[in-house]
Amino acid sequence: MRWKLLRVTNLIQLVFASTILFYIVVQIFRKSGNPSINWLITFWICMNCILTLQSLIHIHILNRYFPDRIVPVAVINLRVLFSALSWITTAILIFALGDIFLDKGSWKNLDKRIWLIVVAVTILAINSLLCLILQSGLIRHIRKNYQTAISETVNQLGKSVL
Repeated sequence: MRWKLLRVTNLIQLVFASTILFYIVVQIFRKSGNPSINWLITFWICMNCILTLQSLIHIHILNRYFPDRIVPVAVINLRVLFSALSWITTAILIFALGDIFLDKGSWKNLDKRIWLIVVAVTILAINSLLCLILQSGLIRHIRKNYQTAISETVNQLGKSVL
């Protein structure tokens, strides 16, 4: 059940992060942006790319290697890298949203489009945190199932020889 929930939360994260990323890129091409906030736009694009890639890596692991195939070291290393970056990204999102929610004056200045973005980013942050919590133990679980499957195969081969 835990791994099904991980799959669903990764799909939700993929959809939200990709949608926000697409929206940001469309807005960049529609309007010539203010050069003073280019760093902020670049930062948001990087954060959404990190969350999107982390979701894609977990979906790949769950589809290809789960429940009992050995996961290559390169995939594990990518997973570790993007998980660490996702923890940082999620922490930044939660702190930024906390600042928005705790600042009483900021609510009056938000138009409907910005409200929609704040709601989407809130869902993304909560879902990302859930993904990061659920992913713990995934590789260990797959390795354990792999070792169990290998042991059962060896035992069956031993019984068939005797």
